[in-house]
Amino acid sequence: MAKDISKKDLAAKKARRAQKEMLAYMEENDLDPKKDWTGHKKHGKKIQAWIDIINLGNKKARAATEEKAIEKAKKNQKPEAHPKKEKVTSTPNAYDYPMVDGKEMTSDQKKKYRQKMRTLLKTMSKEKAEAEGKKYAAELASGTSVAPKKEKAKKEEPSNKEKSKEKKADKPSKKGKDKKKKKKAKKEED
Repeated sequence: MAKDISKKDLAAKKARRAQKEMLAYMEENDLDPKKDWTGHKKHGKKIQAWIDIINLGNKKARAATEEKAIEKAKKNQKPEAHPKKEKVTSTPNAYDYPMVDGKEMTSDQKKKYRQKMRTLLKTMSKEKAEAEGKKYAAELASGTSVAPKKEKAKKEEPSNKEKSKEKKADKPSKKGKDKKKKKKAKKEED
């Protein structure tokens, strides 16, 4: 690789030398450097040869700088922690809902499917998540899916309203005591 770079540097040096010679030639022969003299009968061949050398040198110099930039970018590139794993930064806007028993999912089933897919997409690749989602959809269709823990707790234990009614039934009423307290408070005020 060191030889390639030295050849490119040599081409760039030749290009600079050819440009100086061409400008000196144009000044000697009173030629305007802004005009194109490559088609001229007398000066065209010499000027075209210098332009070819200049273009070749510029091309090789450009290639060398691009290679250096690519190498530098590779060196400065941050290594990925998990290169094989797809990183999902946002939830998808549209889901491909699988058919359940040849019918579309109900809105409740769709909601559960979306929740499951969001969690799966965070932990695995899209293909694996879709496969797991289809399995989950089949479970939803058969109705054998395991109910969430909150629902089990609600079925086994009575609700808060029922508990409070039971507590009130167990305790003696406070109505009689409240009246006595109010009478004492009135007597003390008088």
